[in-house]
Amino acid sequence: MVFHLALALGVPLGHLTQGGFSKGKLPKAKRIAALIQLGLIFLMTLIVLSKANVGFEKFYGISQALIWVVVAVNLLSLVLNSRL
Repeated sequence: MVFHLALALGVPLGHLTQGGFSKGKLPKAKRIAALIQLGLIFLMTLIVLSKANVGFEKFYGISQALIWVVVAVNLLSLVLNSRL
């Protein structure tokens, strides 16, 4: 999450993200995408912690179903980021 926050704030690490097509500081649209990614990672972290009974116990019931969304998002990310 710190990495995506840094990207959104303009740290010149564009070559390490989003396919590496942006060298240096990301353009504004891609910095917004980094903020959206940060939010998604944060939500997925809450879901995993709740499902593992490590925190956010009041969301345990809904985490039973949402954990599969986390799995699907990560599987999709793996496929899209792999260089086959």
